[in-house]
Amino acid sequence: MRVVLVCIGFALGFALSLFVGPERLVVGANIDGRGEEREDAQVEALRLELAAVRRDLAAVKGERNAAPEVSELPAPKAEEARKSPEALDLFLLDDLRRFVSSGALEQYFSGKREDLASFLVDGWIGVGRPELAYAVVTASAQQLPIDNLLRAAANALAEAGNHVLATEAHLRLLIENPGAALSYLREHAPDRALALLEGTTFDDKHQAVVRRGRLELLIALKRPEEALRLTDALLAEGRFPPVAWEFLVNAMPREIEARLLAQMQKEASPDMQRALDLHLVKALMQQGRNDDARRRIEARLLSGYDPALAEALTKAAPKEALSYLERQVRLRGEDAVIWAQYGDVLLDSGRKGEAYHAFERAIAIAPNEEATDRYLEADARRAAAFLLPFARARKDDEVFGDMADALWKRGDRNLAREYWEEALRLDPDDSEWTGKLARLKAQKDPLGDG
Repeated sequence: MRVVLVCIGFALGFALSLFVGPERLVVGANIDGRGEEREDAQVEALRLELAAVRRDLAAVKGERNAAPEVSELPAPKAEEARKSPEALDLFLLDDLRRFVSSGALEQYFSGKREDLASFLVDGWIGVGRPELAYAVVTASAQQLPIDNLLRAAANALAEAGNHVLATEAHLRLLIENPGAALSYLREHAPDRALALLEGTTFDDKHQAVVRRGRLELLIALKRPEEALRLTDALLAEGRFPPVAWEFLVNAMPREIEARLLAQMQKEASPDMQRALDLHLVKALMQQGRNDDARRRIEARLLSGYDPALAEALTKAAPKEALSYLERQVRLRGEDAVIWAQYGDVLLDSGRKGEAYHAFERAIAIAPNEEATDRYLEADARRAAAFLLPFARARKDDEVFGDMADALWKRGDRNLAREYWEEALRLDPDDSEWTGKLARLKAQKDPLGDG
């Protein structure tokens, strides 16, 4: 077989040399141009045959991964691409087709199954075909780690509104990574998710999430008695997940109040005592007992300023919170968090001028997201003018993006575009900025869904 292929290769090579030798010999007349066309067609046919023989030879020699021949791109095309963004788009798409048709893509991913699967999943999601991305994930399930790929496909299916496949994907994800799937399944398939959690054995690292998940799903299914029985059992066993208090307080504040008080009697850690007290305050407020909540917060604050308790006080008793924070800014005038909280309460009280001053003091001491967002919400133009030197000095793309968002909502479209472009220059890899600018270019709302 090898001898036959070698002989064919020499024969084709010799035949091709008759047409494309140094002097490019021409066989036959070429009076009206048709002869040249026939000649070119013959040369091309022979070139393709010779390429096929070379591939066969490479296969015999075990050289399947030999680099494919890639045609040179004519210089004029590259020159043309410089003239406009549209010309560059055409050039890049043309080069992408050349890259794919040359076999370079297969060569690049040869032996890299995980990379290829990730490339395909990202690609199908990027072009709006998450169902095909999910097909890649399911095909890879037995051979590759799929946690991240499955999460990406499941989220993309949900965003596309394909809730049939999204539910299946999230149920599969529940086994791989319960924490990543619970919020979706709590809304779309709590019964199936609960059955899966109760019928599956999970690793120790997932046990706390699974216990929390069972409680969340029972609440979602409107089975509060079972949720309380499970809560009591987990507390008795010392296996209750502390993160579960928050949604239990929201769902059953009266029932959970008694359990919080009982747990505080057992808890020795000051940090846990504080956390439980915050949950208890919220449970009281959920029942409309703001005076009880205020008294409990004020008693705690006697031992020192606490941002979380001060925040709770602003919700339970705004007037008392304002008086408390006025005293605190006099005592702790270099604390940015206190100034930001003070600005919030002032703004909610309608005292805008004082609120702006408070936000500016907070940002000047230590720029923080809460003060920045609230200030922009209050007066986008004034806040952006104040924040601009801070954003430039720190080269902070997030602040530029926040300013752009607020200005767009206010109607300052040109300045918003300028700040999104600045954010992109500072962080070219941030998909938030590229996405907003792409929607803007397509004459869509940058703050919309696409």
